[in-house]
Amino acid sequence: MADTVPTIQLGKTFYLKRPINATIDQIFAPHLLLVGQTGAGKSTTLKQISRQLFANKAGQIIFDPTGEFAAQESQQIKYILGDNVFFDLSRLNANELIAALDLHWDNSLADRLSHAQSGLRIARYILAGQETLWDGQKHTNAEFFDLKEQLFASQWDYPLHLLAQQMQQDLAADQAQNRLTEQQSRNCQQEINRLADRLSDPRLKTIAPNQDQSKTKYDLVYLLQLAAAKANYGAKITINLAQLKELGPLQAAIMSAAWQQLLLFQTKANKKKAVYLLIDEGHRFLTADQEDRQNGLAQILREGRKEQLFVAFASQSPLDLPPALLGQFSTLICHRLVNPAEWRQLPLLWPTVRLTKKIARLETGQALIKLGRQKEKFGQIEL
Repeated sequence: MADTVPTIQLGKTFYLKRPINATIDQIFAPHLLLVGQTGAGKSTTLKQISRQLFANKAGQIIFDPTGEFAAQESQQIKYILGDNVFFDLSRLNANELIAALDLHWDNSLADRLSHAQSGLRIARYILAGQETLWDGQKHTNAEFFDLKEQLFASQWDYPLHLLAQQMQQDLAADQAQNRLTEQQSRNCQQEINRLADRLSDPRLKTIAPNQDQSKTKYDLVYLLQLAAAKANYGAKITINLAQLKELGPLQAAIMSAAWQQLLLFQTKANKKKAVYLLIDEGHRFLTADQEDRQNGLAQILREGRKEQLFVAFASQSPLDLPPALLGQFSTLICHRLVNPAEWRQLPLLWPTVRLTKKIARLETGQALIKLGRQKEKFGQIEL
């Protein structure tokens, strides 16, 4: 007897109340976009899809920026970033850290930051074996690059609290060798001071690795990898990201890096099982440069399918995403939208006058549903 194909009911038609069903593969072929005004029903729709994925034993990770999903979950352990989940900012490369801390640095300062990061890694893993500064005056540039080549990919972390001090020491070494003008030195010193101020923000301590040995904290990247590894058993993990809202640009940088690590993990996996990533209020995790091809979300949307990573992305407006990324979605669930510019940006649709009028008049919980090349349908999402 053939196996039953897992299906999800997306809603029921308005008048005849006929179920609008689709297989999981049809919905995520490869990705699903949910859009609509605040209060139109996006999160409710995403929850309904999540419940049915769970019923079909499909592995999923829910990225919950408001805490709504987590409040309704029965997980034995509540995963809350900033409480019992941490993210190590030393995972970020120089340009990512600059963007995350809302610094406006040129390439010269970015190179200095990258050099300082590498110096601290060398000091920790190759030379001293402890948290100390790299002394550039005792080593030539050739020695620095030789030692840098010896670092393994797994040796990515360094003592973040020493980063500004390391840049300060590197600056002092350049000043001693008369490599900088007075103006360059002053500018560099100002930016190092600014970096130190940003890194001393007490809000960063809430997401930092555990300093209290009496409390268990989980690495965000480890949790994502664990969920992917156990997807074959229908694992479901909800991560409450509500505290990230206070961190401004940093929340997008953190999630970009975390998604990159998840994609890398799946790429290296011998046996891949489908993992469904449900991202609510996704506009919060978009970087200022939405066209950045190195952004973690962009990479998963473009490359995730072949690595068995499928995305349901809920956001207030299709304008939140650049056209290149909108083209990665094969399924659209559109709740109420009233802006003509948003109608024109909807993927998979030709926004006729009749169609857009219906979209603008949708009530809470009602949506337009478009599966690939199938004709669009209007339906009521079952609560």
